[in-house]
Amino acid sequence: MTPTVECCLRNLSPACRAAARRREIDLSVAPCRERCDACRAGPFVLVDGDLQTGDEFGALLDAAIEADAADVSASHDGSDAAVASAPSGRDDAAVGAASRDDADPSGADP
Repeated sequence: MTPTVECCLRNLSPACRAAARRREIDLSVAPCRERCDACRAGPFVLVDGDLQTGDEFGALLDAAIEADAADVSASHDGSDAAVASAPSGRDDAAVGAASRDDADPSGADP
């Protein structure tokens, strides 16, 4: 999944746009992201809504790409198998007994 990268128009130079193009990142640019202190201080981006600041826009984009790659590899490391084999929290024997009890209100065995 590609991260969502947002920035302010004021903070975006032609070099910043070129760095994003080279890294094949789509930027969401708005006149103001209401992060004025970060915007005045230097390069910043919002990556999936989280503020990232640094000295160079390209380094911020590289960090966003690396974080995205780490998230993707973590989701494919076999952890899905652990989730699939986790107990469901229900007692199948109790469910079976309840369904048998529901089938014959007298409680008599067939």
